[in-house]
Amino acid sequence: MKHAKITSPSQWQLARLLALYQNGQLADAENLALKITQAYPKDQFSWKILGAVLKRSGRVNEALTPMQKSVQLAPQDAEAHINLGATLKELGRIAEAEVSYSKSIALKPDLVEAHYNLANMLRELGRLAEAEASYVRSIALKPNFAAAHSNLGNTLKDLGKLEEAEVSYKQAIALKFDFAEAHNNLGITLQELHRFDEAEASFVQAIKLKRDYIQAYDNLLFASNYNPQLSAVELYRRYQAYSSVISSLTERHFDHTNHRFVTDRRIRIGYSSPDFRDHACRFFMEPIFRHHDRNQFELFAYSNTKYPDEHTERMKNYFDHWVDVMQLSDDAMAQRIYDDKIDILIDMAGHTKGNRLLVLAMRPAPIQVASLIGYGYTTGLEVINYIIADENFAPVGSEAYFSEQVWRLPAPCIVYEPPRDITPDVGPSPALRNGFVTFGSLSRLIRLNDPLLLVWKEILDRVPGSRLRLDQKPFAVERTRNLFSQRLERLGISRERVELTYSQPHWISYNDIDITLDCWPHNSGTTTMESLWMGVPVLSKMDRPSVGCMGAAILNPLGLADWVVEDKATYVEKAVTYAQDLSALAEIRASLRHRLETSLLLAAEVFTTNLEDAYRQMIKTGADI
Repeated sequence: MKHAKITSPSQWQLARLLALYQNGQLADAENLALKITQAYPKDQFSWKILGAVLKRSGRVNEALTPMQKSVQLAPQDAEAHINLGATLKELGRIAEAEVSYSKSIALKPDLVEAHYNLANMLRELGRLAEAEASYVRSIALKPNFAAAHSNLGNTLKDLGKLEEAEVSYKQAIALKFDFAEAHNNLGITLQELHRFDEAEASFVQAIKLKRDYIQAYDNLLFASNYNPQLSAVELYRRYQAYSSVISSLTERHFDHTNHRFVTDRRIRIGYSSPDFRDHACRFFMEPIFRHHDRNQFELFAYSNTKYPDEHTERMKNYFDHWVDVMQLSDDAMAQRIYDDKIDILIDMAGHTKGNRLLVLAMRPAPIQVASLIGYGYTTGLEVINYIIADENFAPVGSEAYFSEQVWRLPAPCIVYEPPRDITPDVGPSPALRNGFVTFGSLSRLIRLNDPLLLVWKEILDRVPGSRLRLDQKPFAVERTRNLFSQRLERLGISRERVELTYSQPHWISYNDIDITLDCWPHNSGTTTMESLWMGVPVLSKMDRPSVGCMGAAILNPLGLADWVVEDKATYVEKAVTYAQDLSALAEIRASLRHRLETSLLLAAEVFTTNLEDAYRQMIKTGADI
């Protein structure tokens, strides 16, 4: 008598497989799942668990096939579509991921995870209104979903709805007090609201809850750069504390005793950045890459770029080797750099989002350098040998505020490439058109602290009829405009004297501004360049090195040292004086773009030659050691 052929695994086998996965015994779960799928290739559950095991193990590429197989075998399994969507998202296949999430919702409209995952993806794509709606839906289905409240807060923050974001974060914390990420996110919003003490308390709380929460350390340092209450000494102490934590967490250190700085090959330069894309940094980094001497330098890009675009594709042509490190752990990325035998590794992120400072902490290259592109201040890590600066960015005597050795290039120590194809022509003088002077700023709101605004109030009081125009994305929201106007009124600044706008494209706003007022303690960088390109002079006050020296580093090489001051009183006097001579303002407006075009700030070939000379000297110094 023939026995019926067994076509599916036993319930015991499947229960065992699920238990192994849930208990985190991933190797055993993988082995059992492979056995079951080989014996019973039509068993959907085992394919589903196999994909989940591989994804959880960090092997996302390998997870894709079993995830797809799971969906093919059970197209009505809403959870399987979620799993596939999450895997596709990690692989950067965003359009396909959205389809999977949408199918899951269509199959089971009340599946919270589907709405939540879709919302996360939409937010990362910048489709913020859709993301907000999906988060709201997931919260309606599960009101105690702390992560959804926190991520809704992130979305509201990105939409400029800062006060609403604060409410969402606090709701997440109320549901789960030990939610370190929510404390961190709340801190980011509070700093944008200029409540620096509360912001720092939130970051500190996040760190207390999660000692190795490096992103919270990064955010604490980032916020500290903008805090007007901190002296240069106090600020640097925070970077030293960060360095101590990183040192205690870093167990691996690479040995470069046998690294040979030979002269019969090209020097290997590695650039590490999350911003090889449509980002403000590209206007400063791309001219360097384009003008590198490829006969003398072998270029490696270590790209932590989450969402590459057409600019990413163009930049790939500047490099001999393009290494996508998004999916690499810190250890794996460090090993790759070491194996590539990089001579000099350049960090272009500092403490900004997407940085890989933990990789540099392992010292995978014998010489490591911090670039001011991307951050503008010290990393705090002593394993980074040098920071590129000049006499303006890091004035003589400021060396004590950098963990790296300051390597000064001939000024300027940055080079800029304006987006000529998208910028409008310089417009006529607004003051001559309006009959009054308009001061303005397109700097982010985090820079607009109360002591600064009080100085601007004094300028408005001293220049009859003058107005102030502040142009930023959060002002697209009426509630934000009203709250900011109330803040100005508390400082004694009438809302009738101030325009709060959000211009798109932002360049057109400069056609209504006569003088850009720079901020402190953190000067503007890209915004200053853009203002000058649009013919609007910038008045800057120096402050803490080097974030408070950006204005000087841009204006001094242009021959505009008269627009750089060292104290508040002189800042006010200069603003009043310049505002009284409308013909002079019109004249400088008409000449600024040409002045910038013919300056060293746009001389990419000269700058890159100076930078390459510095690299050669660093090699010589390293070889002598």
